[in-house]
Amino acid sequence: MALLHMLQVLARSGNFLMDLAAAAIMLAAAIVLTVFCLQAAPAVKPQTTFQVYDGLSTSKARMFMPAKAAYSAAAVADGLAAVAGAASNSTTAAAAAVLDGNKQPTAPGDAGRWLLPDESAQGWEAWAQLMAEVHDMKQLWAVYTLLQGIVL
Repeated sequence: MALLHMLQVLARSGNFLMDLAAAAIMLAAAIVLTVFCLQAAPAVKPQTTFQVYDGLSTSKARMFMPAKAAYSAAAVADGLAAVAGAASNSTTAAAAAVLDGNKQPTAPGDAGRWLLPDESAQGWEAWAQLMAEVHDMKQLWAVYTLLQGIVL
């Protein structure tokens, strides 16, 4: 008799339990959306450009060469030593010919910039930070839409 009574009570309260579960899921979705709007979205601060290339608009060749460090004689000497160790004599001679006289690679797009060490950390770090923030936004949005889909 008690079992039958318990089943009747559960049968009558089934709608209430379903509504309670739906309300809890909608509350969780509202919390996730609030975090998305107040924390994740404002954290994303995209830039119009990211400086990852050395002379994208000024270079006559090698437009997609990574950004290079500021010119210094020591950096060029290191670059020449690396070229001498890894390339043919004609490449070494060409590199040395570029750097004779007043042809120092001081500005982006100048000949011989490829001898300088890469320094693209600023642009790539900013780009990676943006992508990490966008990934966080995507994850929150996926959780929000999952919760909304379960409620529906």
